[in-house]
Amino acid sequence: MIPVYNEVDIIKESLTHLINQGIEPVVLDNGSTDGTYEICQKLLEKGEIKLEQYVSNKFEWATTLRKLYDMALLEYPDWVIHSDADEFLESYDNNVDLKNAILQVDSEGYNLIQFNVI
Repeated sequence: MIPVYNEVDIIKESLTHLINQGIEPVVLDNGSTDGTYEICQKLLEKGEIKLEQYVSNKFEWATTLRKLYDMALLEYPDWVIHSDADEFLESYDNNVDLKNAILQVDSEGYNLIQFNVI
């Protein structure tokens, strides 16, 4: 789940990174005016992401999260990851993509993953 607003400088790289890690991004654009939404639309047309736009006069974090979560649930996921457009989540093992790392910890019985950046 990725909320975006005016992220034109990083959104393509961020989404491409997740796609290359085996993750299926669900993106909610909050009325970007800098071309972010148009970049996301191109990835949507390729079938690489799910995308909706929600335009609001003010930022409402609870509404944004609720809408993102509802979008994600339509995909019947086993796991949900929240990421910001400027975060690059990776596996603990350079030889395993993020999707397979999540499947591994899932098979070990975990239901939460903490990503730490130091």
